[in-house]
Amino acid sequence: MACGRKVSFLKGQVGPLERSVWLGILTVNIKERDSSLTAYEFYWEDWDGRPHFFGVLPERRKKPERITQESIMNWGEMVMGQKEGIKKIFFVKVEE
Repeated sequence: MACGRKVSFLKGQVGPLERSVWLGILTVNIKERDSSLTAYEFYWEDWDGRPHFFGVLPERRKKPERITQESIMNWGEMVMGQKEGIKKIFFVKVEE
């Protein structure tokens, strides 16, 4: 830094799921969550039965009891709205 000011950062305790990353000027502690990723790939089906991909919803909720098929479908219906030519909307759960 060429401004001549000294910048200091408070460093917290580093637990087993945290690591420090050097970003050139400062060190940032990154807390890693569960390494698995859950997402939902959304498709709409036309009247000829052909599926068409239209989006991905990453799962970010921390309380699994809040995750229901209805709550997931709400997102897909909100994105697509009421459009002609859509027979149905469905999703595929993807875990990595």
